[in-house]
Amino acid sequence: SPMRGHIQHETQIDASPQRVWDVLTNPDELNRWIATQANIHLEKDGVYGLGWTSGDTDYGASKILVVVPGEKLVLEIGAFTGQSPTMVTWEMKENNGKTWLTFTHSGFDADQDVSELHSGWLNFVNWMRSVSEYGASWVAPVPALSEGAIGYPATVFSGQNQLAPELREKA
Repeated sequence: SPMRGHIQHETQIDASPQRVWDVLTNPDELNRWIATQANIHLEKDGVYGLGWTSGDTDYGASKILVVVPGEKLVLEIGAFTGQSPTMVTWEMKENNGKTWLTFTHSGFDADQDVSELHSGWLNFVNWMRSVSEYGASWVAPVPALSEGAIGYPATVFSGQNQLAPELREKA
């Protein structure tokens, strides 16, 4: 059955809140788990761009509403793309040298099915945890992408030419 309401994922990360913050705000780190070409202006009303570009539009661009380094980042998704705006909140709490991460995506219409977004965000939260914990040794798995696909980290696009040709043809 369809999921409604807001999306929330919580996880413990075996890394400091400062490390998790870096993974969330440093373009080089973002390009490893979510951004195709991160473009971040880390200030209130700044752009948090993921480079999920189709035509001239970055569908991964959000407006930054709240910045508390090492603790909280609140983004307005859809602010620049004419979609009806929703809010994403990343919250980090230090706990014995580890980080308790709470991710929330809210503001959906009451009747909107958020099932696909729920699983998509779960995937990204898990990848973010892996990058935070394992650093440079972790690489996102590389699925075969169809022409014009958006919404994947840079490493997935750069990995396409390493896939077996028969996998690429199926995409």
